[in-house]
Amino acid sequence: MTPQAVEKSRRPSLKAAAVAAVLLIGVGVGHRALMARMQFEMSQSLKLRAPLATIPTELGAWRGVEKELEDQILRKVGDDDRLSREYHRDADRRTVALYVGYIGRPRMWHGHRVDVCYPANGWKQENLEKTTVAAAGRTLPALVYEYRAPQLGGPRDLILVMYLINGEFVNDPERAKDYNLRSTGLIRQSEAYIARIQIVTRATGDRARDVAALTDFAALIVGPVIDLMPTFSSTSN
Repeated sequence: MTPQAVEKSRRPSLKAAAVAAVLLIGVGVGHRALMARMQFEMSQSLKLRAPLATIPTELGAWRGVEKELEDQILRKVGDDDRLSREYHRDADRRTVALYVGYIGRPRMWHGHRVDVCYPANGWKQENLEKTTVAAAGRTLPALVYEYRAPQLGGPRDLILVMYLINGEFVNDPERAKDYNLRSTGLIRQSEAYIARIQIVTRATGDRARDVAALTDFAALIVGPVIDLMPTFSSTSN
């Protein structure tokens, strides 16, 4: 084969190598752009209209006092803002513990969650049911958990939980759990923030009255929480 023929046969290979090199460079640039976009998305945080601490300590017949969380819990919570209080109602000497947590950016979230904290401390789940709360002119979905302390004859807690995800109340625990880096896409198809309301009361043996106390208080706290959110859907049911 003449030198001219050899050179001619090599040209397609050189062209293919050049195309491959361009493609690799393009892939590298695209990957760096994707990573930069992910880092940008993770750094963005939707701000509350005001801190959760501005929620009133007086709600109807309930009077609230601040309740500090244990350092161990604070290290694990990971919320951008939080509110922890105890509210008392003198008429029936009822006490509820309130926790409101807010996250305004996508990230892995474990948080101060009922289905994590109670089992971690040895409490056993006795019941979980879906319910509704009449508040803010709407009927909103909620969950009611019941947990039993590990010791024989120990107390039971009833916990009402409401999740507010990107302006919509949901009572699907799995959807709330999925609020993490997997569910927050780069094209903003999923939630930008999550807030949760957790209200705890000690069971008295009269479940109907216990649940009524939870829903009565929830009806009062929902409005102030909604007022602080970046967005709220007017079509939430």
